[in-house]
Amino acid sequence: MDLPAEQAEKLAALKRLIEEGLADEEAGRVVPWDFKEFLKRAHERSNQSK
Repeated sequence: MDLPAEQAEKLAALKRLIEEGLADEEAGRVVPWDFKEFLKRAHERSNQSK
């Protein structure tokens, strides 16, 4: 299957980002996070800056 050059570049970039993410996970630089807690902290921070 031949991909157009632009698609091939995007696929190569995606593969690099996936590898980077996997390396980060293996090195312990990735931690689970709670989206609700994140939104709560973001809301609190935005209220502090007003």
